[in-house]
Amino acid sequence: MDLSAIVADIAAEMAEAPDRGTPADYIPALAGIDPRRFGIAIVEADGQCHLAGDAEDTLLAEAADSLVEEALGRPDASSGG
Repeated sequence: MDLSAIVADIAAEMAEAPDRGTPADYIPALAGIDPRRFGIAIVEADGQCHLAGDAEDTLLAEAADSLVEEALGRPDASSGG
């Protein structure tokens, strides 16, 4: 299985999707994100990374981190809280 190819295929499919909704504006980190942006990252147990789309965009990564931290009930590390 070529996981990098699968991740690239998902990113390409999402890039062509006409309507993917709107960012959750009640989450400050997502409020200003362009809804056409999409990134996907998968990290395997051995540390191998598979990235596609806007996955390396720092702003999107911080927004995703904020969501994970919120889901886990932790203060957002990127805000110093």
